Amino acid sequence: MENSIFSFSFNSNIFSIRESASIGIVQNLTADHFVSSAYLRAHFRKEKGLPILVEKIVDNSPTISHTSIIALRNLAVDLKNKELIGKYGMREVSAHIPDAKQVKIIKIRILRKNQKFQKKN
Repeated sequence: MENSIFSFSFNSNIFSIRESASIGIVQNLTADHFVSSAYLRAHFRKEKGLPILVEKIVDNSPTISHTSIIALRNLAVDLKNKELIGKYGMREVSAHIPDAKQVKIIKIRILRKNQKFQKKN
């Protein structure tokens, strides 16, 4: 299945928007518990897609990083995927979980932006 989304969408020459969209597609297609999603989770593992998603966790774009983590969560429904992600990807996933101080700073920034926006309008 060389022409599948899994083989062509992660080409290293593709812009980050396409990367984000491709990872988002994987995230969405593997999110439910239908038979087709189970097939796609297994197929993604067999096509060696898990290491690519683990690599994308450390991407400079927070969108790509966050989407990759969610896609890995969805792929982890499959037990073999869960074992592989736990074995090879857990260090990267756990390193990108924000600590409480970081979350508080982000919330304060968002509140300030909202207040400025409300004052303008």
